[in-house]
Amino acid sequence: MQEAEHILQETEHILQETFSSKDKWYDIIKDEIRISATDDDEIKKMWFDHKKLTQYHKQVLTSEEFARIIVDQNFPIDPV
Repeated sequence: MQEAEHILQETEHILQETFSSKDKWYDIIKDEIRISATDDDEIKKMWFDHKKLTQYHKQVLTSEEFARIIVDQNFPIDPV
């Protein structure tokens, strides 16, 4: 767990430098991809709903998998 925290701190520092910000990493990301308070609440609800569903099926949903779901659903790639 310490390694994950270290990586997150490094990532936060990079984001702060990149976007000239002193905010926490999650606030920088929310601002940059323009997530409103309503969107934030909806994402939290989706997280809990997906967690319940995977627990019901005796599966594990990682935060990385959930992030992929959010991106795939909200930022589809148009085929060229």
